[in-house]
Amino acid sequence: MNMAQTITQPFSQFTNWFALEVTAGPFFRIPTEEGKEPAAFFFQHAGAYYSFMEEPGAQQVTPDVPLLRRVAEMGIRDCLRTAGFDFKGLHGYIAYYKRSQFHHPCSDIFSVYTGFEFRVIDYCDGEDQRIFFVLDPHIVFITNQSIADLVVRGAPAELFNGHAVKVHDLAAEQRGGIDFYILDVTRDEGGKVFCEVCDARSSKKEIRDGAVVYIEPRPEVLQAIIDSLKVKFDVVEFQRRKSFLASPIASRDRFGKTQEIVNDFLIKKLGPFPLHYHGFAIDLVGSPVPVTGSRPPLGRKLSEPAMLFDASDSSAIHLQAYWGLRNFGPYTKTLPTIRLGLLGPPNGIQALEVLVKDLNRGTRIMQGGMPQFFRSNLEIVDREKTGDASIEACLSAAEALGSRAKRKLDVVLVHMPHRFSEFDYNSPYYYVKPRLLELGIPTQMITPLALSNPEWKHANIASALFAKAGGHPWVLADDLTSFDLIIGVGLSQAISKTKRAGGHPRFVGFANVFDQLGRWMFFETTHEAYDADNPEQQLAELILNAVQRYERDKKTPPQSIAVHYYKRFGRKERDRTIAALSKKYAQTRIAFVTIDKSHPMRLYDTNTEDGSFPRGHYAQLSDTELLLSTTGFTDLARKRMGTPQVLKISVQYHPAPFVELADIAKQVFALTKLNYKTLSPTVGEPVTLLFANLVAKFTAVFSETQWKRAAVLETGIANRVPWFL
Repeated sequence: MNMAQTITQPFSQFTNWFALEVTAGPFFRIPTEEGKEPAAFFFQHAGAYYSFMEEPGAQQVTPDVPLLRRVAEMGIRDCLRTAGFDFKGLHGYIAYYKRSQFHHPCSDIFSVYTGFEFRVIDYCDGEDQRIFFVLDPHIVFITNQSIADLVVRGAPAELFNGHAVKVHDLAAEQRGGIDFYILDVTRDEGGKVFCEVCDARSSKKEIRDGAVVYIEPRPEVLQAIIDSLKVKFDVVEFQRRKSFLASPIASRDRFGKTQEIVNDFLIKKLGPFPLHYHGFAIDLVGSPVPVTGSRPPLGRKLSEPAMLFDASDSSAIHLQAYWGLRNFGPYTKTLPTIRLGLLGPPNGIQALEVLVKDLNRGTRIMQGGMPQFFRSNLEIVDREKTGDASIEACLSAAEALGSRAKRKLDVVLVHMPHRFSEFDYNSPYYYVKPRLLELGIPTQMITPLALSNPEWKHANIASALFAKAGGHPWVLADDLTSFDLIIGVGLSQAISKTKRAGGHPRFVGFANVFDQLGRWMFFETTHEAYDADNPEQQLAELILNAVQRYERDKKTPPQSIAVHYYKRFGRKERDRTIAALSKKYAQTRIAFVTIDKSHPMRLYDTNTEDGSFPRGHYAQLSDTELLLSTTGFTDLARKRMGTPQVLKISVQYHPAPFVELADIAKQVFALTKLNYKTLSPTVGEPVTLLFANLVAKFTAVFSETQWKRAAVLETGIANRVPWFL
């Protein structure tokens, strides 16, 4: 099916789902003794064993929809493998065609293939439980050289610290292995490379031969490796050219490619459908499932949330942060002066002084500067020169500046000589920030890129400075009336992935807490010895601490709480949290909200210019799940580059459902308007999730002592301002 055919259909909004029709063949449940597996071919599902062959004592059963879905996935995967596909990623849900390799000058280090991510899912369409095949086109990166190979070639050993890796046996037919991350890379006297790795799930550390450790091939990481080897090749630009990232109609292109893969490749060229798998017939319908108004996925629409810019004037509202600040100033109007320290080399100090002058005076975009936009003035009260850009020089300058501050500085502007990769944990960027925060001072890092074409960047820097100094640039105009307290939680299993900060596995939990206006209230965290057998209890205690602190601040306990998390809450996590809160907050209602952007589900609208699903529109999948578009077509923003991701939102309630799913959608959508790091009219993630991800990036560079001094103690500066912006 091509786009022209799609446009003539009665529906304009579509998913990337394709209906599967599965007809069951002979199917048997195999009885087993406790602790023993069946001897014959079988697979396990929901704690039971099944087979397509009748064995002595086996019971023939009629598979339910979840079992049919599982068999369909197995059959499709087997068919793809036979057709020449291989698989990568968690559970092997990314398929790539081994005959479709792109040519490039670094193919000895990594390969790039065409492929797609897929799932087999089941949902009720209002009448029947149906099975769908989800497909999203991708280009797939595969690492060809081990860390040992790369180090021998000249890549610095410290470059790999903190990165995710796979450990696998080269003799295995397929690359697998458990997810690890690197703690340290060393070479013995004979030059052999060894990697100290940590299991990302159990926090168990071990030493592995570098020849069986492979870096996860993120384009940014590959770029850092190639740059260290003095090879001239732009990986990110190559990715843009081979994918949809550079297209002004990326969603339209991606939707067309999705249908092309299904119809022209899977159905016509490979010809597997209808496929037969151990007596089961599996057929694929080549038309994408539409978003309708009567049967799931149900099309719904939210109004764009307005923001309030004056606590005493309810008419001071606007849909865009920039225009709201320009017309009304900030919500907090009691911050007349923000005291700054400057840190950097002599030429960097000069550049920062010019920046501060421009921020106060204003630019074409930010007319009137800080006094007009934020009712505040920036005052430089101290300076410290680093001498050079080395880590030692930057740390020494930070120590000197911090020792003089004695809480007289609101924020320190730090000039970085060039832009550092977010994966380069050995850059001054990641050394200075935790040290100054430990001394009670949040920082704003400034690179030459931030000083080039600065007008919009000035406005974003100003907003972040204002928030770090303790102000609220804006809040939501309408209360999130269904909830008193909203908590965005994140977890890490190691307080530091760098050798510098000490590599003892620690439990780090962190929560950003917001009130019903979406105001950032405080940051709650903990660091404890990681208990691999009981992480659920530690999460529960983190949430309890946040609720108790909310009660101290507000002088009243919350009646309703929403907890936002990047992964689905497990039963133990919910049960332990409920048990922890019930001792003192038995009447408090809780909504456990999972906000997932790692799924392959997409939404398209053929009536928009670029084919993207409009911002604020969502598709309801069931009573507890929906797909929400936050960055699709909107009159507020300019053209999108790349295909907007949609957020998959699911909710579980305690003790029973107390708000409609539409209220959860409204809450998450409204919280995308509260990112003080940017004045962009559209942000993809709610601040609950966005802020947790920002904190996670910095967790890797704090030492245990720094984390405790800066963040764990309630008196720490990190609890009082959003330092991570």
